[in-house]
Amino acid sequence: MDYKSGWNQLVSEYKKNLDAKEDKIHTQWELYFSFLFHYSSDDIDSKRSLHIGSKDREIPDIILRSNQKDLCVVELKRYSLSKNTDYEKQLLNYMSHTDIRLSIGVIICKTIDIYYYNQATNEKECLEIPFEEDSELGEKFVELFSRENYSEENITRFIREQNVSRISEEKIKSETTVALIKQLLIEHFCERFDTGLVTRVVSELNISVSEVKSLISPIIRESSPSTKIGAGKRTVTLNGTILPLYRDDNQSVQDFIKETLTSLFEKNILTDEEIALLQDKKYSKETFGIQYPLLAKNYIDIFEETKDGKKYARYWQKFNVNKFYVCSQWWLNNFDSYDKLIAQWLINLEKERR
Repeated sequence: MDYKSGWNQLVSEYKKNLDAKEDKIHTQWELYFSFLFHYSSDDIDSKRSLHIGSKDREIPDIILRSNQKDLCVVELKRYSLSKNTDYEKQLLNYMSHTDIRLSIGVIICKTIDIYYYNQATNEKECLEIPFEEDSELGEKFVELFSRENYSEENITRFIREQNVSRISEEKIKSETTVALIKQLLIEHFCERFDTGLVTRVVSELNISVSEVKSLISPIIRESSPSTKIGAGKRTVTLNGTILPLYRDDNQSVQDFIKETLTSLFEKNILTDEEIALLQDKKYSKETFGIQYPLLAKNYIDIFEETKDGKKYARYWQKFNVNKFYVCSQWWLNNFDSYDKLIAQWLINLEKERR
């Protein structure tokens, strides 16, 4: 089962159990972590007692483990309940307990809330994921918390990237005013019409901020068609092979790059020089915006060792093209940028073969 299907199954079960009691939800999530996230029964530590002094104790719902090491705390509530400060305080208390000291925690109730907690500074960051079908955030949750992919570093980066995106979106909305819209319209039309005429016409327009999307979307589509998924099914022709420039609506960037590279290698389109460049970190960063070489030839090269001495796979281990491993580190927050960069790369390949 892929990550998207796994997430949609969680959403389906969530909808069926909106009124279920906490004990039932607890039992269900033990099963989910087993068959969907691939943890063994020994890795799902349920109701562990964390002692305080000689009598008092705290009991987290679930502590996920791997190789006898604690990974994160999961607190489960009824799906009908919204997260509140008491739930958050309870989770952070578990995470900071001297017996475990964990940086990642999850509250599951009406939403899924993923926490990163800095024990040294007491600073916390949280990402909320609603139970919505086909959610890219939900799909990423299943991927990142699966036993084979679990990485505190990647989860923390995911939380931060999504929060930066959310803050940026809120900032754009808050700074969008009628005055700004009119100024942009004046600048846009003054390239073709008399400035005085444009200023008078725009000043007479009756504009409300709620109309912003309908006003600016056509301008965005006209000036930047390459940012749209599918982009009118535009293609390139390489050595007689027709390839799409952009992914379909139901494709992730990861699926599209796999499909594209498979076609390029099967048709022997890539030159030895280009293949060598795709194994270069600087070239891959400048060309695709990723932090690792797109291709890796040796198995040992697909892992990155972090400061804590652990090694994490940055390439798909079960997928390769022409005996090359392919970089898997494509972040959801950068999908629009990846779309444009991949398309430009394909266009450049076509130009070189004319």
